[in-house]
Amino acid sequence: MEEDGNTSRGPLLLGCLLQCPHYEVRELALGEVLKRLERERDEEKGEGERSSHWPQETIISNLTTLALHEAHPQSLAKVLQVLSVLSVNSDLLWRDGLRNLTQTEVLERVLTLAEGFAHSVELHCASLTLASRLVVHLAHSDPQGVAAVACLGRWGALVSQSCGVEQNAEVKMMAAEVLVNATPTLLTSPNLPLGVSHTVSLWRGLFTLLQDEDQDVRDRAADFISNLPTHLLNPNVACVSVCPPVALDMGVGLLCQLFQLWGQVPMGILTLTEWLLGDQEQETATAEATGLDEEDFLFEKGDLNLWAEPVQWARLLHRHLGVLFKAPGLMALNQNQAELLRLSAQAEALSLATQQALEGLPALPQFSCTIEHARLALQQERATLALAILGTLRQTGLSG
Repeated sequence: MEEDGNTSRGPLLLGCLLQCPHYEVRELALGEVLKRLERERDEEKGEGERSSHWPQETIISNLTTLALHEAHPQSLAKVLQVLSVLSVNSDLLWRDGLRNLTQTEVLERVLTLAEGFAHSVELHCASLTLASRLVVHLAHSDPQGVAAVACLGRWGALVSQSCGVEQNAEVKMMAAEVLVNATPTLLTSPNLPLGVSHTVSLWRGLFTLLQDEDQDVRDRAADFISNLPTHLLNPNVACVSVCPPVALDMGVGLLCQLFQLWGQVPMGILTLTEWLLGDQEQETATAEATGLDEEDFLFEKGDLNLWAEPVQWARLLHRHLGVLFKAPGLMALNQNQAELLRLSAQAEALSLATQQALEGLPALPQFSCTIEHARLALQQERATLALAILGTLRQTGLSG
């Protein structure tokens, strides 16, 4: 809505439009509000902080009430987007009728929306973005108390799911944005407000996005480097934007550093070894989802190779595992013999099955059955590297 000099009537008119019984009117009004807020945000980035008295408290109340009760999906998505922008720098007062809601109550309601509208990309992204703003704000305002918020696990699970290779590009871009914004308060927090499992799961999601087939998703995910706390950075490394492969390498190194900070070196070794072995079912599904036959694959001229990057990822994990072996706290792995035995059995089974499958391929398999040979070669590489890691553990008396 363009300013016409009569600022006193603007909020009143907007309030009427937001309460209009016709959803088309509400949606158009919210669209204009969103445009104005985004324009002001862009101007603030270019000119520095500047005061804005718009929208007023009454409008905030109208918006939060609408978010809790709007029945039309498009209007609901718009109001959630508006509130996401408004909540970046302020703690909004949410009201449901005459009752003020706590931030935790609001978070639970917004998460329920995100879970219930997973089929709607726009609404799912809008609700999860707003939920993420609320989580980051809670973590920033009360670093110790946020761990008691029961629904944080639900939020972490939703964000992790949004990083999956099968997700829509818009969903993955949203997840990248969320993780970049959550880096200083959640991913790198020494207090682990989400707990170690959910935090590591978010890191895994970030690493997945950094290897995504969509270059825009990769680039956005790589921006997490710019949000790292300075005390975690190497003094010789500037906190600037880097390309996704460098961000991936730095990210795994940083996670290994965090495992030490959290006193979780054994978990770090087990986690990275499990990632190293990979998920064979998912990789097979990914290969089938490409829809390429052997000739298509052989003459594919795209920038990305279906299997080359997973091999690089496996070698990167192996290299960082070697560094983590030198960290204090390694001997605590003695308490994880069952997990070590499970990983050893998995690696040995993968190695044997892969070798048998490779021997069963026709002559010159790299040409006659390119995709299958490449997939098996990746599995063989992973099994070999994992067995080398587990062999090193045995030599130090840490693996059965």
